[in-house]
Amino acid sequence: MDDTTLTSMEGYYMAIDDTHIHDSLQDLDDPTSLKRMLNIAKSSTAATFVLDFNDEAAYATFDLPFASTSKLLDAERPDASYARWVNLWRPFEQQAILEVLARRYDSVARGNLYRIIDDLWHYSSVDLGRSYVCIGYNSIFGTKHADSEDDNGILPHCTRIWTWLVLCDDSTVITINEDPFPFAGGVLSGTQQRILQETRRNLLNVFRSLSRVVEDERMSRNPMALLPIRTRLGDTIEETAHREPDAPGLLFYYIFENWYNSYILVTRKESRYGVELVSLRAQMFKSPKLCHIDRLDCIGKELGVLKRHYLSYNRIIDRLLEPQVATPASLQGSHVISETSELSSLSTVRPMVTEKESLLGVSFTSAARSRFRRLKDLIDLYALSEVEEYLKQKDSLVTMNFNLIAMKESLDMERLTKITLLITKATISFLPVSLMSAYFSVQFDGIDYTVKEYWVSFAVILAMSWVMLFVFGVASGSVETVGVLQKVWQGSRQAWTSLTSRA
Repeated sequence: MDDTTLTSMEGYYMAIDDTHIHDSLQDLDDPTSLKRMLNIAKSSTAATFVLDFNDEAAYATFDLPFASTSKLLDAERPDASYARWVNLWRPFEQQAILEVLARRYDSVARGNLYRIIDDLWHYSSVDLGRSYVCIGYNSIFGTKHADSEDDNGILPHCTRIWTWLVLCDDSTVITINEDPFPFAGGVLSGTQQRILQETRRNLLNVFRSLSRVVEDERMSRNPMALLPIRTRLGDTIEETAHREPDAPGLLFYYIFENWYNSYILVTRKESRYGVELVSLRAQMFKSPKLCHIDRLDCIGKELGVLKRHYLSYNRIIDRLLEPQVATPASLQGSHVISETSELSSLSTVRPMVTEKESLLGVSFTSAARSRFRRLKDLIDLYALSEVEEYLKQKDSLVTMNFNLIAMKESLDMERLTKITLLITKATISFLPVSLMSAYFSVQFDGIDYTVKEYWVSFAVILAMSWVMLFVFGVASGSVETVGVLQKVWQGSRQAWTSLTSRA
């Protein structure tokens, strides 16, 4: 490959002897090509793409055969390329390509971790090599697919997707995404298709931001939609001088960030947890039940999972930003020399390397490092703080529910006591009448009683008994007649209202 082809990305692709690469080559700055590529990226049948870009141009190829992909990865990169993005969907069907990437970068993780991460949603992995940095993490999407058959997991209203994200020292960024529906064979239902679009939202936004198509229109409509990866707002000499080294780290960062999908679960005003806690609070005041405690316990478990998930993101960021320092212990017994020292011997079997080349990981420029620090602040302020607040609300509602149940039981017991007292008083009020009736039933010689005399005596004694009980109730503070009559009246009105509304 001559020097002229290395100065042009289009010439670089055309210089590779492969018709599949030539036929699938797409220009991201062409509106028709961009629309076609976005439709492919949204489809469930898309498998891979390789994208190269700089300030002036960006080209991508989709779903190349394995032989063509291998040729493209093995070909010498063009000097004009600031960064390369290699993306894989459905990784179980891309084993051959994974092997090629593993041999080239020694970075792509092998083995099946899905069984672990399916049960441990906050599982994360950071692997540093001599020429790469590789992170593995879960992304959680609030898809709320209540009609899904698999809605009884740790977070029943969310979909979890595992991603491997690799930054290599040759400015290549590799993304390997878990297939959310591995047994669907590419044929998805309407609900599954909607979930797929949600899980690819951030990736598609990054992809779209690498194009210059309708840039001004997108900036005027939504400045946050255009990520400053390929295009920056500043055009000064100092700014443009750093675009090439900044590009790989910025691409790596914005793929990882995924703020909208991951943090919208708890940061929106209409967050499901906030809405449900408010609803539970209203239900408790109306009628506290023990089933509310069960739901609060489930909410607490879900919030605990989210808290550990966000903390795992903070740990990844800390590992990415921590400095890698060569120590005497790490250099002892190795064929590593100081960059300022003289080469003492050339007869060693192993190659001599400098301290800088011996360190693990790939360094990020200040542009990416500052954004990672900002992301950590966002996680602390708008994710973890919200989760902590919801957990406090949950704990207070549990305590409140128990207190309300105790108060309700106390009020029920008090109401039962009042009714019992009222019945007792009614029974006592008829006791003198019963004695009177027994007296009138006794046959005395020469004494006869008329019916009028009986009922007059009945009324007088009953009235005197009620007056005495009322006076005793006022004196002892146990008058219940008025309260009971009010409750009876209210119950009668509610029953009448219910009957008339049905009619």
